[in-house]
Amino acid sequence: MGTQTGRCQPALFSYHIDLEQRLGAEHLLRKVLTTLDLSFVIPTARRCSGRPGNVSLDPRGIVKLVLLLFLYNVPSERERMEQARARLDFLWFLDFDLNTESPDHSVLSQARARWGT
Repeated sequence: MGTQTGRCQPALFSYHIDLEQRLGAEHLLRKVLTTLDLSFVIPTARRCSGRPGNVSLDPRGIVKLVLLLFLYNVPSERERMEQARARLDFLWFLDFDLNTESPDHSVLSQARARWGT
């Protein structure tokens, strides 16, 4: 019988992880991304953006965050942001890597307030 020694996971901290290869060909998010056209988002969001100088999250990323809420029936924006830190498929879908800091949950409510329904 084999045994594990300690909790060290050096392979987990390898920077040779390719999220593109880790996600299966039939994964729901891969299917969504191949059919999703977000070309309308930037011109639409530009009308609602604040003054120049403030750096914000790419509006296409905000739409993807909202999609994740609905696709996976995540009950809250806070929980969705927590899942983004842990789920490789969410990172891949959002075009994040392992070192990308997940945005604050308030990003979604702020976008809704600016963009409207």
